Amino acid sequence: MKFNELASLVKPCFNHGIAKSKAKTVKKMFELITSYGPNDEKPYDLAEVTLRNYFNNGKINDLASKVWNRLDRTGFEQAIEEASDDARTTLATSIKNGRYTTKRVDRGTVAHVCTDLFIEIIGEAAGQIAPKNKKSFPRTDRESKIDIRTGQHQSIEYIKDKNVIRVDGVDHPISPELADGGSSMTSELPYRSALYEIYTVKLGKKINNRRL
Repeated sequence: MKFNELASLVKPCFNHGIAKSKAKTVKKMFELITSYGPNDEKPYDLAEVTLRNYFNNGKINDLASKVWNRLDRTGFEQAIEEASDDARTTLATSIKNGRYTTKRVDRGTVAHVCTDLFIEIIGEAAGQIAPKNKKSFPRTDRESKIDIRTGQHQSIEYIKDKNVIRVDGVDHPISPELADGGSSMTSELPYRSALYEIYTVKLGKKINNRRL
């Protein structure tokens, strides 16, 4: 997730005086996620055009490096928690639909999840956290499957050299006995069998080719 994506999503959670301005939204976000004393120089006290550029293009590397050691999640998380029910519901739905996290996110948890995402964004931009590359997996018709639990489309891919099934970017190791051990076996066998195994664990009941 990029900073400009998060800024667009959380903007409606602030009061109208802040939300109507891209620059004020960015400044408020950094005020809330950091802790500075009253006499400290605050690196987010910048010209409106600079703050607006952060909102539009998401390139916050310089600012992220300056605030990294002063991060404090308390204010930002509380501000999201105090947003209206509608604003938090919309934010949670947007995060879920954008597949920005694998964590459970709803109106009750969105403040915590959103704060985690903001800290990750700052950490990656500051070079302190390795990028997670959450959305790099391919999405093709061939790999698009239906999640039997929710009816939602998933991206499912068999990574033969790693011997894993990748579901929405999360790798699930294939049991050794299911691995393709010879040229006489097709890649479809471990792929299909591993899916049965994954869903058996997820659903808590035996899943096989008669139940998928």
